[in-house]
Amino acid sequence: MGRPGRAEPLAALGLTTAQSRASALHTALIRRLVPRWAGVPYFSATLRQRQAVRQPRLWEESDAELVDELVERPDSWGEAFDVTRVQGIWRRARAGRAGPRDELLLQRVVWRAAFTEHLAAVNGGPAPVRPQVRVRTGAGAPAGPRRRPAARSPVTLLATWANDVPLARRPARTDLGRRLRRHLGA
Repeated sequence: MGRPGRAEPLAALGLTTAQSRASALHTALIRRLVPRWAGVPYFSATLRQRQAVRQPRLWEESDAELVDELVERPDSWGEAFDVTRVQGIWRRARAGRAGPRDELLLQRVVWRAAFTEHLAAVNGGPAPVRPQVRVRTGAGAPAGPRRRPAARSPVTLLATWANDVPLARRPARTDLGRRLRRHLGA
């Protein structure tokens, strides 16, 4: 064990299954660090409470048309995924027939496309040209064309900001960063 009065970062690895299920480490830490809270029980939501807090799925969001466009044009993510499968899953999702595992895959596709866009901005390359997309709000009525230039997407803004941070530029200049850029064609 470590010195008295210090929390051990790897202490959880030494717990038995029963101790882990009983939250023994957290209980001991609270008892030691905030004694007044020692008798306060942890909150445990019921199934009904968890179901009441349902978050909209990726395909149910008001800007799902942006993902429509992204899935339709696989140039920023197609190297890493089975394009036909992803496009099929997205069609099923838009029809209301997809589940949580499908959403995980689609989120990864969006992240890959965002990373590719970010990498292009960090390296000073051109941002992908995107057509204007109508975004639906409320009951699904068109909200009109989005009025943001393609070069000012949130991903591009974040990448531009990160390019001004020396710690963000540094990895792109490493040997691994150069190899990644060559691999991605950036």
